[in-house]
Amino acid sequence: MKKIFFLFTFTLFTVSAVNAQKVKVNSAWNFLTYYTRDGEKDALEKAKVAIDEALQHPDTKEEAATWKYAYMIYGAVAQDKEYKLKYPDAAATTALAMKKCLELDTKGKYKDDILSGVKQSTFILFNSAVEAYKKNDFETAYKTMSQVVEMNEFARKYDPKTPIDTSAYIVTAYSAEKTNNNETATKIYEKLVAIECRDPAVYQSLIRHYRDAKKNTEADALLAKALVKFPNNQEFKIEELNTMLVSGNSGAAVKKLEEAIASDPKNPELYYALGSTYDNLKDFDNAKKAYEKAIELKPNYFDVNYNLAALIYNQAIDYNKKMNDVPLDDETNYNKYKTLRDDKFKEALPVFEKAYQLDPNDLNCKVALKEIYTRTNNNTKATEMQLLLDKK
Repeated sequence: MKKIFFLFTFTLFTVSAVNAQKVKVNSAWNFLTYYTRDGEKDALEKAKVAIDEALQHPDTKEEAATWKYAYMIYGAVAQDKEYKLKYPDAAATTALAMKKCLELDTKGKYKDDILSGVKQSTFILFNSAVEAYKKNDFETAYKTMSQVVEMNEFARKYDPKTPIDTSAYIVTAYSAEKTNNNETATKIYEKLVAIECRDPAVYQSLIRHYRDAKKNTEADALLAKALVKFPNNQEFKIEELNTMLVSGNSGAAVKKLEEAIASDPKNPELYYALGSTYDNLKDFDNAKKAYEKAIELKPNYFDVNYNLAALIYNQAIDYNKKMNDVPLDDETNYNKYKTLRDDKFKEALPVFEKAYQLDPNDLNCKVALKEIYTRTNNNTKATEMQLLLDKK
């Protein structure tokens, strides 16, 4: 009888230990109730302490219910202004608890509750990540939004009808770029393209990543796909044109630009690109017309003003060279080229002055203006420009 008594006593002791841990789980739930229902601030702290003990104990750490309460408690901590500062990893623990609960919940008892909680948690995390991004805290934004992506994938594992949160992927990629984690950003963009994301910025970013990595074959293939997927997107048309120009196919680029302008005649960028293309082809008359049209549409466009001024200025330099090459006894041609040169300098002057007004720090503008002022005998202005150049 004595042996049986001790055996019985031991059995009672074991059951009591298990019950003690389950009491911890129940206590955690009760404290959470006091916090949410009655507003007892310190009850949330007590709930956290109780559930942490239950999560560590071998008798309760493998129970789905334990992890369900853990996600609810840590979710409350993550949303509380005071406690989320005290426990910055609360959101991550919430996500972990959700996963663990579903892994242990073989009968699907808590599935609907957990998936509902996932949506709520990802919403909170998403907003936190966006807030961090706006504050230029890109490390936090990347870390937090990565958790959103992970939880979205987790939810899809248990409920395939859950849509892919493309916004979370995009912000994660942007944040990765800001932290110079370009390899990760590239992989995210590739995944978004693979799932047929409808955001053209994703394609633009991935094309840029491929170009930066010297993967021009991949970039060209993706550009071709983007042109089909987004036929009216001017960015892709311009990218196609730039590709043609780099490859030396200026004739095809002119045709493409004229087609693009026909469908978007108020776009100064297209006229700028057309002007640059004609400039490269040394078709200066058409280049000048295109630049002037771009300026008409966007008067304060520095690049176009500068390019137009440079085009006219370079013509003046060409006449100057011809003038200097004329034989000493050919006064007629000398004077002809001198007049043409001076006319071009005078024509370029107001355009360069406008470009300089738009960007007073541009060195080339200063150099060109100093030369023109000198050639047109405006010594006062030439001296002013020289003084500015000496300060550089």
